[in-house]
Amino acid sequence: MKKILLIIAITLCIFQMVVLAEAIDIGSPVIDRGNNSIANYTYIDVNNPANGSGKITSVEIYAHSAMSSCVVATFYVVSGNNLTARDHELIGDVAVGYNQFDININVEAEDCIGIYNTTGTIDYDVTGDGFWYKSGDNTTCVDTTFSFLTSRMLSLYGTGTTVAAGIKWNGVTITKWNGQVITKINGK
Repeated sequence: MKKILLIIAITLCIFQMVVLAEAIDIGSPVIDRGNNSIANYTYIDVNNPANGSGKITSVEIYAHSAMSSCVVATFYVVSGNNLTARDHELIGDVAVGYNQFDININVEAEDCIGIYNTTGTIDYDVTGDGFWYKSGDNTTCVDTTFSFLTSRMLSLYGTGTTVAAGIKWNGVTITKWNGQVITKINGK
């Protein structure tokens, strides 16, 4: 009888497990700003680097003029002004004004968000920490040198969630089970 009660208790505890994930944000507030970019350049905003590692699942853009062949990417600094793209996704056309898109790109803590488009422009201000820029589509670059402008802030912002760092079970966070890191329970 004790074994049956123990099995029932363990089963109930397993159903109480919650996957731990926290919100990630990256980039700058998306508003109508005073300046606009040049098409056919890759821009990477250094304002508000990612506060966690996981997935960016939504991106917001404020376009000054309609943009085409728009690609959003995450980047990390190799050294100085040399950057490597971590992940990217083609979102296509972007209408004038505020836009939001569902995406699925990888991000690590301290990555920055960037954008490339063949036509149209994104809004930016002459304020903030600055951005890197380079002619052409560099959303898949590896250890590539970019130019840098200080006092710039793009209207480009992403949000997502961290990769689960464990399972919360009866108020205790479990990060490993039988020597393996827990990131999912029941496929979720």
